[in-house]
Amino acid sequence: MQKLHQLKTLIRHWFLAVDRHSLHGQFAYDLFEHTQRQARPKMEALEQARKKLLTDGQVLSYQDMGADKTIRNRTVKSLAARSLSSPRMSSFFYLLTQWHQAQQIVELGTCLGVNTAYLSKATTGTVHTFEGIPQIAEQAQQLWEVQQLKNIRLTVGDIDLRLPEFLNTAAPIDLAFIDANHTYEATLRYFEMLLPHCHQNALLIFDDIYHSEGMTRAWEAIKNHPRVKMSFDYWRFGIVCLCPTISAKHYRIGFSWW
Repeated sequence: MQKLHQLKTLIRHWFLAVDRHSLHGQFAYDLFEHTQRQARPKMEALEQARKKLLTDGQVLSYQDMGADKTIRNRTVKSLAARSLSSPRMSSFFYLLTQWHQAQQIVELGTCLGVNTAYLSKATTGTVHTFEGIPQIAEQAQQLWEVQQLKNIRLTVGDIDLRLPEFLNTAAPIDLAFIDANHTYEATLRYFEMLLPHCHQNALLIFDDIYHSEGMTRAWEAIKNHPRVKMSFDYWRFGIVCLCPTISAKHYRIGFSWW
């Protein structure tokens, strides 16, 4: 059922997606221009690190964060193949962060740390990233050390417990990237946690919005929230904008994310 849902929504997106000529308003047009019509950043060292992860046979043994607390044994390369964004997507997030001049960035779901590194390189501010599994977080830290990235602050542990602790004293958030527990309940919960702490012009990115029917329902609820003024649906991920001065509009955008 999950694969069928993904296929059906992808076909629908393919037929309904628009390009820059169908966008209305300066904000939507500028976002498109700065993320899809700019040269992709040259990140050769980071892309070499990605390739290394995709061939790393090291086995990680860890307790799953799900309800059954299953002990899993996975190679780094299988984890990378399953969870890493494509280079094109990582470049998109870099260009979006740079254009938005985001200084206070929150990422939920560090995984192996490649997107975190892209976000880090795109800002002069700080990336606060949260990962539930220590063994995976350690792999990310190793990558950042090799890349000499100094503006990343990692928090390891249950996001539902650690995120509120951080938000109690955090500066207003400019950009949030949510790629953690891919369920309807958790995605909405993260959104509701972050929302009071977001700057009025904040952008929130949600990965895997058509991963399952639950994720799609969460995306629909989020983009129709009263504080959300504009949304951009790229099928593989979605972005919502909170800016109160722009007209409400929801777009499906054509984007070759692979």
